[in-house]
Amino acid sequence: SLREFRWVVLEPVIAYFLCCWFLRQRGDRWRALGGWALASAAIALYSIGAGLAGSGLAVEGVVRIRGLHPHPNALALYLERPLMLAAAIALAGTRRSRWLWAIPAVISAGALVLTYSRGALLSVLLTLLLAGWLTRHHRLTVAFAASGTVAITVLVLAAPERFLSLFQGGSGSLRLNIWGAALAMIRDYPIFGVGLDQFLYQYAPRYVAPEAWPERFTSHPHNLLLDAWLRLGLMGVTLLICAAVTLLRCLRSAARKARPLGLAAGLAVVGGGVHGLVDNGYFLPDLALAFWLLAAILDLELSRRPAVAPAVEAG
Repeated sequence: SLREFRWVVLEPVIAYFLCCWFLRQRGDRWRALGGWALASAAIALYSIGAGLAGSGLAVEGVVRIRGLHPHPNALALYLERPLMLAAAIALAGTRRSRWLWAIPAVISAGALVLTYSRGALLSVLLTLLLAGWLTRHHRLTVAFAASGTVAITVLVLAAPERFLSLFQGGSGSLRLNIWGAALAMIRDYPIFGVGLDQFLYQYAPRYVAPEAWPERFTSHPHNLLLDAWLRLGLMGVTLLICAAVTLLRCLRSAARKARPLGLAAGLAVVGGGVHGLVDNGYFLPDLALAFWLLAAILDLELSRRPAVAPAVEAG
């Protein structure tokens, strides 16, 4: 518990204050996020290459790439935030900077597709639709919806076992079993939860259903609300609700003030939260750091005075 407190609470919050201090200049914020997007694209390229070399995970009729991560879902969770950030900046930014951000977004998207993470693919699609609506790119929103529908159809036809297993006793049914066990755990520990990094040690001995036995070593309930409740108790639920309300207000403000960097940061957080409805949404070191980095960017962008030179936006 103390180790996880340091990894996902203390150190990420310290990183937030450091970002607020060192990224006060807007040009520094553009360069920092540009570096993150490029680094993620490099990891995406490596992951694709490693998958072609045979290091992928064969499951449900497909080979899922995982790169440097222990599982394809972990790679998808890492890639989706900088991907959505870069894609949203490409939508909301200036013409000159648009293609610079689109390139790492496309590379990361290619790797994300090859993880075959259904939650990540859906969250990215929904976030891009929201980005198109908030930036008033209505034609692009329609194009995203059409291309997303086509892409999902192609993936289902190309890998039916992977995508249809969601409704036929595959990982979708396992998720339902895990959620049921998490709710039973909450009934037993409703006020304080079970504590940080304690789900695994409660789940396997006491709550796992016989049909979910293959997933008995899962360390989280695959839902951000349940995860916050079990790790932090009612305080975690309260913090999550406050964060969601604050995020929605900040998104609205960023769209109204035409702050593309702040809007993109907020949308990346939203996308991570959408995926967190069916997977880990915060309680991993890289996800926690990403959240607080994006929170710092959003805070700095909304508190700055309007209008600097467009040349800075090219990052």
